[in-house]
Amino acid sequence: MGSHCFSLPESPPAPHEGRRMLAAARHSAIIAEVQRERIVRVADLARMLGVSLMTVRRDIEALDAAGAVEKSTAGPSCPAP
Repeated sequence: MGSHCFSLPESPPAPHEGRRMLAAARHSAIIAEVQRERIVRVADLARMLGVSLMTVRRDIEALDAAGAVEKSTAGPSCPAP
């Protein structure tokens, strides 16, 4: 069964952009988890990534805006094809 989620293009951050590198790694992990589970809870992602619920929510907002995941009240999921 193929996955309809896509990966964000990888571009290495500049050395001074450590925060972006961390965000990019979180985004990749969120996308991978959504592809594996189809839908995941924000609390589970926060625990898995070792970050706050708010950080995960902001990441999901960014991924939803990019079309990488679909935000819902149940948690992020793969966007409809």
